[in-house]
Amino acid sequence: LLSVRPQDAECIALRANLAQQRGDLEAAMQDLQLAIQINPTSDKAIQLKMLLLRSNQSAEAIRLMRPWYRKHPEDVAICLAYATALRENGHFREAQEKLSDLLNRQPKHLGVLAALVEVYLLQNQVEQALPLVQT
Repeated sequence: LLSVRPQDAECIALRANLAQQRGDLEAAMQDLQLAIQINPTSDKAIQLKMLLLRSNQSAEAIRLMRPWYRKHPEDVAICLAYATALRENGHFREAQEKLSDLLNRQPKHLGVLAALVEVYLLQNQVEQALPLVQT
């Protein structure tokens, strides 16, 4: 496919997936960055964020996700990805704020609820986490 469509973002993202499956995270990240430059989509950004976190590059994951979050603060997947990157880099309070805001807008979303509970527990704030678990 890439020989026929070398600048097709979806083909490049497919190559990134293959590289990831082979365990070549560096090649996967490079391909995803290229695919995002060609056709910026949130799913590719989230996938790249996950690879960055797996590669212990959480500060880079935050840098990647911040503009996506600013453009799409209502997007649950983007918000969760950004909050995860913040949490992984030790920015618990900011992750907590983003997740609390999202939970106010999406009160029944289990993924948001679970992420917020996890942030509270990582800060030993059991008293904040407990009411969320009981809802």
